[in-house]
Amino acid sequence: MRRLDEEASALEPSATDAMTALAQNLRKITGVEGAVIMSRDGVVLTSDMEGDAEKEGAVAVFVGNAAAELGSATSLTPFDWGLVTMGKDRMLILERAAFFVGLSLSESASPALVSAEAATILG
Repeated sequence: MRRLDEEASALEPSATDAMTALAQNLRKITGVEGAVIMSRDGVVLTSDMEGDAEKEGAVAVFVGNAAAELGSATSLTPFDWGLVTMGKDRMLILERAAFFVGLSLSESASPALVSAEAATILG
């Protein structure tokens, strides 16, 4: 049992490192000012942004879950990505099987172009 626990704890840092690298790669996309990756239940997995990652991530999870529920209730295609505008702030929200991604966009960034490049990074 001890050996299994040690192996499991050794895997956790590599998973965290992979998520951190993913957030950093997403932030490198032209027009992206910050990135947050949230679990489906609202826990910040990692972020690469200035400001409050919890707040930004909460928006991503709320909108992502609401869009998924709406799509399911109306028999629409699954939620892929969406854009939320809050004053001058814009957040692109992408859904993946295990998490949501929130990308803070500059005023001049194209959500369609950013989402296409992010999809390539996310695989």
